[in-house]
Amino acid sequence: MAHLTPGTLFGNQFAMSAWNNDHTRFEADVYELEVIGKLPKTLHGAFYRVQPDHAFPPMFGDEEVPLNGDGNVASFYIKDGHVDFKNRFVRTPKFQTERAARQALLGRYRNKFTDDPRVQNILTRTTANTHVIYHANKLMVLKEDARPFELDAETLDTLGIVDYQGTFRCPTHTAHPKADSTTGELVGFGYEAKGEASPDIYSFTVDKHGRVTEEVWFKAPWACMIHDFWVTDNYVVFPINGLKASLEQMKKGGEHFYYDDNLDYQLLGARQNLRMPSGLRRRADVTRTPSTATKKTGSWFWTLMSGPTATSPSFLIAKVRSSSPTQPPSGHQCSGTVSTPKAAPTR
Repeated sequence: MAHLTPGTLFGNQFAMSAWNNDHTRFEADVYELEVIGKLPKTLHGAFYRVQPDHAFPPMFGDEEVPLNGDGNVASFYIKDGHVDFKNRFVRTPKFQTERAARQALLGRYRNKFTDDPRVQNILTRTTANTHVIYHANKLMVLKEDARPFELDAETLDTLGIVDYQGTFRCPTHTAHPKADSTTGELVGFGYEAKGEASPDIYSFTVDKHGRVTEEVWFKAPWACMIHDFWVTDNYVVFPINGLKASLEQMKKGGEHFYYDDNLDYQLLGARQNLRMPSGLRRRADVTRTPSTATKKTGSWFWTLMSGPTATSPSFLIAKVRSSSPTQPPSGHQCSGTVSTPKAAPTR
């Protein structure tokens, strides 16, 4: 039975409540979990999950965005019909610094201007709380405001920040990369890729050995939250929406994002997903020119196609409205660069 009682440390927030208001605040190992029914003896492996879990009461109390909780990862190890449980906080610089101080020191969600002066030079503010994946023999926990953290798959100990063997050149990394079951590649992106509220997007592919083999830099018409994206065999599609990032608002102590009510549409940017038998993308091989518009599922998408005469890649972003237009709307032209990545600079 669960007793819903107000917490003392967190004031009027209940000890057990709706999703994202829970504060378990513990780490544990539980051997031999109770199983209702039977597990097949042949089922052998681990299931991982992650959740936001504030280790300390947030600086802005009830105004805090729930998604700013510290990352707490759990594993369920299954073998021979038995299940063992383990959970650990991700040892991010934020978690470590606040634990040493025994209080929250970082301020609003993705707003460094609201932090305690003692943590102004912290390596990364991320809470690593959104998603957990396994790729190239690495268990990684992710949040879209920073690079992933690697965890030990058995102990859940935090091993450090992932930079894909020195080939990753973006400060941010989507929490929802897509795995290609055919090639073993991981396709992802980072937005606000050149700093807070920048419109830059970094699209990348990581091979099955854990190295970036393709990267594409381009600019959206404005900086906004791009929480997820779509990947097909040939295309990657990014939604550009009205949830804008505002550096001016952040500097005034406000939220990272605000919704622009003047926008009644979304923008979708589409690009061709590059596939080359060698697994390498050389600049000479990556040449593309805009094609005509293609209509799919009731919305207009601008696509890009390979073209031997192109001298530089380009991107088109097209308006998508709730009701499809009879003709393709005019697009927003954006510049982009495609290259084989070099080793990232030492941080």
